[in-house]
Amino acid sequence: MPHVLLLRAPSPGSESVSSKDDGDDPYEAALRPFKSTSIPVYETLQTLEELEDIISMGATARKWAGVVATSKRAVDAWANAAANARVPTDERGEFCNKLQCQLSSFLLESWSHVPCYVVGEATGRAVREMKMKLEVSGRSHVAPGEILGAQEAGTGEQLAHFIITRLDSKNEVNAAEEKTKLLFLVGDKTKDSLPTILGADRRVDLVSVPVYATRPSPHLAEALALAIEKDGKGEFSLYTFLKYDARSNNCLRTGLVDSGFRSIWH
Repeated sequence: MPHVLLLRAPSPGSESVSSKDDGDDPYEAALRPFKSTSIPVYETLQTLEELEDIISMGATARKWAGVVATSKRAVDAWANAAANARVPTDERGEFCNKLQCQLSSFLLESWSHVPCYVVGEATGRAVREMKMKLEVSGRSHVAPGEILGAQEAGTGEQLAHFIITRLDSKNEVNAAEEKTKLLFLVGDKTKDSLPTILGADRRVDLVSVPVYATRPSPHLAEALALAIEKDGKGEFSLYTFLKYDARSNNCLRTGLVDSGFRSIWH
């Protein structure tokens, strides 16, 4: 029976890393009764310092009117930054007094009144899960409040139009024509369709903050070799590679060569 290698990160809860087929990964479940293994081609590196500073200052300090997240990676970055949001210290690095700590809590809580605009149900679900995890640690107030766009927008372009339509319906521009300030959590390869559309609307001030970057996984060769070894057949022709783009193709080629499987790549 063919063993299918999926070049993608396994879903949380999946047993894929150990090549078992009894996990909760939807792709692997759909491929049953075939055996399948998900192998990440990329790894994500978070860059959180700027976001941590923004969260620590609260939503009211810079008059944020919304957070924009177009991927689960962006949501994960917010979750980690929120967990690390700092209690203010004085110039000696000592913790604030009670009044200052209360002010800090008030500033952090202001994020719960700010909506989070997301692309698709998967990102919306990631936000809900993040809020539940932060609640366990007593930090649910450090997460954005209402989740908007999950059902209406499946792409960044659709989300941009959704935001504009919402501005039209709510007329969210005051007499002084103050812009609606949105915090856009971006990666190093985020598409420019959303910022292009929103940037053309004079009512919107979209501020992009880099929160993650992706790079080829340094463990790809090892993971490929381990998956093939565990199959026990020693015949690479039994493996089918799915779900890769040009970048995945290059990473795969490198991984196979590094794994010693030079003879099977043509």
